[in-house]
Amino acid sequence: MDIGLIERAGRVVQVVGDSGSGLSLLARHLHERLPRVAVMRQDAVSHVSYLRATVVEEVCIGLEQRGVPRAEMQRRAGEMLARAGLDGLAERDPATLSGGETRRLAFACVAILEPDTLVLDDPFAGLDAASARRIAGVLRESAARVVLLGHQYVEAREGVVEDEAPS
Repeated sequence: MDIGLIERAGRVVQVVGDSGSGLSLLARHLHERLPRVAVMRQDAVSHVSYLRATVVEEVCIGLEQRGVPRAEMQRRAGEMLARAGLDGLAERDPATLSGGETRRLAFACVAILEPDTLVLDDPFAGLDAASARRIAGVLRESAARVVLLGHQYVEAREGVVEDEAPS
C-alpha cells in the first residue's frame, strides 16, 4: 500500500481487510514511516507493562519516558482516564481489569501521547456499546489523524466517521 495515500487522505481513514491481509504489517509500516505516530496494536494486553501498581501509573509511562513534568503528567492522565471512562479505576491494579477495561487502558496509554497520527488496529473489538462510544468520543475530539484498521467498516453511527459505508 502507498503510505502517501494515507497521508493525503482525510482526518479519519479506514483500512478494512480480511484476517491475514496485512493490517498489522501496515500498522508497523506507518509507525516506521510517519512522523509523530502512535499505534495501538490489536492485542491490547501488549500495551500494558504490568510493572506499575495502578491504572493511572500505567497511563503515565509514555509521558514519563518523554520527560513530561509530573504536574502536567497528572493533569493529562486524569483527563484521559475520565475521557476513556477509567477514572473510577485509576487506583486499581491493571492485572485485575476486564478485557474491555484493558482495551480502554491500552487506548488511553497510546492516545495520551497526543501524536499527529493515531493508528488503531481493531480498536472497538470486545468493547460494549458504551465503551465504544467513549473511545469514539475521544477520537472525535482528538486533533490527530486517525487510521482505523479492522476487519469490518466502522459505520457512521459509531461517531468516529461522518460518511456512510462504501457501496
